[in-house]
Amino acid sequence: MKKLLQYCYDEIEIKRSRFLAECFPVKTQTEVRTIIKAQKEKHSTAKHVVHAFIIGEQKEILGASDDGEPQGTAGSPILTVLKNSDISHILVTVTRWFGGVLLGTGGLVKAYSTSTKNVIEKAESLHFVIEEIKQVRVFFEIKYTELNAVKKLLSEVEATHIVTDFSDMVTYTCEFPLAKYDLFKEGLTHITRGLCSIQSEEIKT
Repeated sequence: MKKLLQYCYDEIEIKRSRFLAECFPVKTQTEVRTIIKAQKEKHSTAKHVVHAFIIGEQKEILGASDDGEPQGTAGSPILTVLKNSDISHILVTVTRWFGGVLLGTGGLVKAYSTSTKNVIEKAESLHFVIEEIKQVRVFFEIKYTELNAVKKLLSEVEATHIVTDFSDMVTYTCEFPLAKYDLFKEGLTHITRGLCSIQSEEIKT
């Protein structure tokens, strides 16, 4: 899954109609509603402020609006591009200033799709879109004799934010990619001969 880090925009003109595509990182539908309201106020001279959004770890929350354009010619094309981009937690608005020439349903679909593709490609080229890597935070205790082996294991799983406490036992708290958890668990079980208890929690982003 990918995520958008920050706002980006791109603009095209088709038959004198101006299309301004803007993308925003969002986490909730409340944020979506707030941004759309602000966009309509900001672009009050425009004929249409169309939008689509996708939210959720599984991209399970989504929506779109044609905002007065013929049904299915604006919001749906934007949403289709978003689905194909594999980006979640994103809102795209495309604001249209009518140039006096009718584009037809096919022309509108192409215009809104192109606008959305362009702004996403621009965001990616600016490195505003990144692959989201789920992290896990773990807590465990080991013996001093196991310290060197555990340090090597933590390096293998690319652990970060490592905090240690030295008392009767060595206490560790650290974070690493969730995909490496099984490797970590297997390695720690081997090092400690199964005598180490691991507490873990997935880090929400």
